[in-house]
Amino acid sequence: MPVTSPVIDLTPGQEPISAIDGDGTNGDLTVDFGFFASVTVGDTAWYDNDVDGRYEPNQGELGVQSVKVMLFNNATGQAVTTDLSGNPVAPQATDVNGKYLFTNLPPGDYYIQFTPPANYFISTQDQGTNDAVDSDGNPTTGKTVVTTLISGENDTTWDLGLYQGAAIGNYVWHDKNGNGRQEVGEPGLPNVTVTLYDSTGKLVATTQTDANGYYGFSNLTPGDYSVQFTTPAGYVPTQPNQPSDDTIDSDAVNGRTAVTTLTNGEHDTTWDAGFTLPATIGSYAWDDGPKDTADGIKAPGEPAVPGMTVILLDKDGNEVARTTTDNIGFFQFTNLTPGDYQLKFIPPNGAEFTKQLPGVNDNSDVNPTTGETVVTTLKSGQIDLSWGAGIVNTPTGLGTEPEPSGSHAHIYLPIIQH
Repeated sequence: MPVTSPVIDLTPGQEPISAIDGDGTNGDLTVDFGFFASVTVGDTAWYDNDVDGRYEPNQGELGVQSVKVMLFNNATGQAVTTDLSGNPVAPQATDVNGKYLFTNLPPGDYYIQFTPPANYFISTQDQGTNDAVDSDGNPTTGKTVVTTLISGENDTTWDLGLYQGAAIGNYVWHDKNGNGRQEVGEPGLPNVTVTLYDSTGKLVATTQTDANGYYGFSNLTPGDYSVQFTTPAGYVPTQPNQPSDDTIDSDAVNGRTAVTTLTNGEHDTTWDAGFTLPATIGSYAWDDGPKDTADGIKAPGEPAVPGMTVILLDKDGNEVARTTTDNIGFFQFTNLTPGDYQLKFIPPNGAEFTKQLPGVNDNSDVNPTTGETVVTTLKSGQIDLSWGAGIVNTPTGLGTEPEPSGSHAHIYLPIIQH
């Protein structure tokens, strides 16, 4: 494209003196022309798989299509609307490979603003030491810093990393039978507080379960998280991590899940928590009288046995807790997670257990040989005070031998006169 100067009138003796243009007053050497080369700016918007803010195409990170890109003149703060040739400069959308490019621009100060597609988020800005592969957009505004483009410059280092938000959540329920698995007829628990933490233990967000017991956290930066459940008033946590389906078990141990890694765009709805009403088991220990007349049934007037040790065992025979009977022979274990339990009694020195009559109220439920009851299942909120233990008095044998045959001993008593 030709460039022309304005019309110049030359007048003898009246042109610029030599101190100005280097010749006499009959010539004008002040007609100058300055030229510059156009500039270009652009690069790539990419899917940041590992959300580290660095473009790693050799690790499978691909471009993101349809990212809106606008170029702004920093001097005016306005979007650039025409190029050097007067052609329109419209907002661009990245192509199928995530590429964009603004060309045929005059040198100057510019900045770029990116607008991600729906459900995409901008990676952390300026990560690492290689400016050619980092993400340059502010995660909140989408704007880059101002850059100065000099004549002829082709600057293709202005990139944008994008990721899709992750989500985690699911369900809190009343585990009526305390088996740690969601089953038909077990309702969700509303208004349970659920807290999300990152891998450093920093609180990320808090929510509550809805009317049906569901909760969720969304639009999360992919990474490592754990979930904390606040035990509802009057409840206790159910058994965690029961086999064999991870989608229906309770995942909270002491109210908190293990740390899990959420990847780009992942929606993990397998993190549940079951709560149940605490159960109670107990009864009395009593003296069932002489062994030959003991009937295994606690009758009125039979004395209590205080101080007897009672051990609560789980279904596998592991000790859960222990106590001793009080001064009226009573004992109980409270605030128990529903499930399978049995009791073991330690009799006082020299005592034996009376006969076992399982399934009868006010009876002795103890196996006389092992000192243990059968395994029983406690349901949510159940108070079972029917597991008693009776002991018997073993005869000493004194006075029961037959008289020996033969001679008899004689005993002489003195006569005392008054």
